[in-house]
Amino acid sequence: MVTRQTCSQNDSKTSKNAPALSEGETAIERLLELAQYEVDQDPYRGMLSANSPWSQCQVVDQIDASASSATRKVSAACNCTCPSLVYWTEQHEAEQNKRRKRKRNKAPIEEEVDILGHRPLDKDFQCACDFNPLCLASLGGVMDELLEKIAQKVQEDEDPATIESQSQADSSQEVIALDGAASLELPKPKRAKPSPTIEYSSSDDGSIVEAGKHRASGVFTVELATEHLELNPEKKNAIYSDITAEEMKKVRKTSEIDLKPVQVYVEGTILSQLGENSTLSFQDYMEALRKWHDSLSFSNPLLTTKPAANDKLTIAMPPGIKNLGATCYLNTQFQCLARMTAFLNGLFSWTPTGENHGMNSVLSTMQLLFARMVHGSEALVTTQEFSDALGLENDEMQDPNEFARLLFERMHESFQQCSGEGVSQLLPKLFHGVTTYETSCSTCQNVTERSEGFMDLNLPIVGPSEGHKMETASGGQTKITDTFTDGATGTNVQYCLNEYISAESLDGDNQYFCECCQVKRDALRSVKFTQLPPVLNVQLSRYVFDRKRFIKKKLSDKVLLPKVLTVPMKGKNVDSRYLLCAVMKHRGTSAYQGHYIAEAMDWQSGTWFEFNDELVSVLDGPSNSYVPEELENLDNKKVKGSQDAYNMYYVEEGFLSECSSNFLTARAEMKQTDVIAKVRDERRSRYSMLTEMCFNDGKVASRLLRRRIGLMKKLSYALSSHTGDIIFNQIVLGGGSSQPVWVDGNILRRFFSTDMGTDSCSIVTTSGPLLKHKHLLCSHGTGLHPRVARRGKLLPRPLYDVIVSLMLGERRMLNEEHNVVDTRQID
Repeated sequence: MVTRQTCSQNDSKTSKNAPALSEGETAIERLLELAQYEVDQDPYRGMLSANSPWSQCQVVDQIDASASSATRKVSAACNCTCPSLVYWTEQHEAEQNKRRKRKRNKAPIEEEVDILGHRPLDKDFQCACDFNPLCLASLGGVMDELLEKIAQKVQEDEDPATIESQSQADSSQEVIALDGAASLELPKPKRAKPSPTIEYSSSDDGSIVEAGKHRASGVFTVELATEHLELNPEKKNAIYSDITAEEMKKVRKTSEIDLKPVQVYVEGTILSQLGENSTLSFQDYMEALRKWHDSLSFSNPLLTTKPAANDKLTIAMPPGIKNLGATCYLNTQFQCLARMTAFLNGLFSWTPTGENHGMNSVLSTMQLLFARMVHGSEALVTTQEFSDALGLENDEMQDPNEFARLLFERMHESFQQCSGEGVSQLLPKLFHGVTTYETSCSTCQNVTERSEGFMDLNLPIVGPSEGHKMETASGGQTKITDTFTDGATGTNVQYCLNEYISAESLDGDNQYFCECCQVKRDALRSVKFTQLPPVLNVQLSRYVFDRKRFIKKKLSDKVLLPKVLTVPMKGKNVDSRYLLCAVMKHRGTSAYQGHYIAEAMDWQSGTWFEFNDELVSVLDGPSNSYVPEELENLDNKKVKGSQDAYNMYYVEEGFLSECSSNFLTARAEMKQTDVIAKVRDERRSRYSMLTEMCFNDGKVASRLLRRRIGLMKKLSYALSSHTGDIIFNQIVLGGGSSQPVWVDGNILRRFFSTDMGTDSCSIVTTSGPLLKHKHLLCSHGTGLHPRVARRGKLLPRPLYDVIVSLMLGERRMLNEEHNVVDTRQID
């Protein structure tokens, strides 16, 4: 034990241990800082005289009538006027006043119930009282909680309305008397019933799950020998270390969605197209869907699972993509392509075609990127490697349509040289269609045909008005006059498509040269689809060239997006039905700048997401969309056309059904390519590591929880065991007749915080006892060093005994975890 004695022997010996000036500027600066502190803040150099400024953190007999509200609150709670606690309370009062003012002027805000201010949570925070050996009120953590409960009790005792209610206190609470006046009610810690240890295992797809249970929300528990203490789920991050919490932010998030829309989509779109011979039931499909999302999600080992709600489905959120500067146009393209299972299957089957092929590095990085977007564990991915391989300027925004065409062309060239199954013609199989232009002479009725293929369908934006008069809108935008309904909705994609394929009169200066007549004649020209692709890549002509100003302009016309697009094909009596699966949008009025986002549907569940670079959110459905059968009764005030949509992916419903059902039900039999196996191994390894980190943090959390409860209970018991002239501040804040003990202030603050472990001080690899700190002594070993006294705290003996008892128990738990025996004494 180190007593209150300070060193008074010859200072010449002490000076020998002081660093010499010749040791460098660092030593000089440190000495100057200490000297300046002693002159400005600590003129008494730790001496405990009656005039010491440290004394204000001790007993204060009377408070001046002019004292502030914060000072009176602090004094009532702990019989002292600790300047740090007073300052924090003043800040808390100021914040409360701001909240009350906002509550009067705006929406109601939940009222604060705390009376005193608290020490800031930053573990590196320091205040002046940290250098006052007599001040314990500024320790924070459990000390804040204890003082707050006492302050609340004092306030209740001063309110006559609470006297009767106090007499009817719940018998489940421990009532601790404080000097025969106030009492502290400390609820007994709630404990869950003992339960056996839960076994966790790694599933085939790499997720760590509890046997036989699905993931769901619940209470967090940490194992304490044979019982569990409940932790507040709203404060679940408190049980994680900073490193674990940071890792948790990096893995995929989950979201609970309504099951009803999923059921409607699966039964109405997927299962209805499979035919009568299909044996796939809705229950089987949903079970496969749940397993797929469970495999992508991290299963928290500290989460007690509950049966999932019957009307909810937990899904793994797709990852966002980091914007490298101006690469939002690239992010939107990739997010839409990542939902296309047929595209993904072909891309993952690609293999390099030769060492010197120019696209090998591009496709390799693209393949790995998409594998991580679909099968990986990350909540955020980056296109940096792909961008570097393709030589993109990250700060330069590309035209998204031109970029997509160029990329697809280069990919197709590379795929044609690949021997992978179904890869050589992947893109034409998905996107290639054929249109035939039929021209009929009005005189001889001769019909000529000219066919051409397309990978994307470029539709002019037109509305149901004659002539489609062009106007110039504010900001230099060009706009078609709104004549569709009330002008709020504009036109729609179905109308634009119908106009695109409708017959066009060729007359006047635009007459057609008839080969049969050998002269120019009036004629009719129409467009017919002679071959339709499974995926219809529809691009609206949002950008037009201004021939007068020689610049591109963006059309601001509102366009509604039908959820179902009907497309007629030559030779077929029934129109093909295409379902809207993705929309790319450009926010902004200029064709040269703005921001790109995407809305895309998960093909397996029908869930829509908005992708805004790093941000991913669930949507009720595609915005600016409508069901064609409801167009006549459409409420134009609720559903308006989009001024930003420029590219849509429509998928033929039979193809969509086949791809979605095969992706889920045949996943176990699908060929596992090297890139998928690599990403799945990464996910398993990451989730396994994170599981171990969570278990270790859970053990630390259990010790910290026990410590907090132990401190609160034992300090309260220590208070209740003293009567007469022993008051609260003599037991906890200093004073009394018992001989005090010096301990390290930093260790004490960490111990009282109960949100930071003291493992580094407690484990057996540390030499020497925990609370006997030799660095507090002078070089003679007989007293305190004058300069380091303020690094310590002077504890009353009862409080010191409480801490020693708790530390012994906590160290015993820690040593059991490390399977070691430690016989060292803390005291």
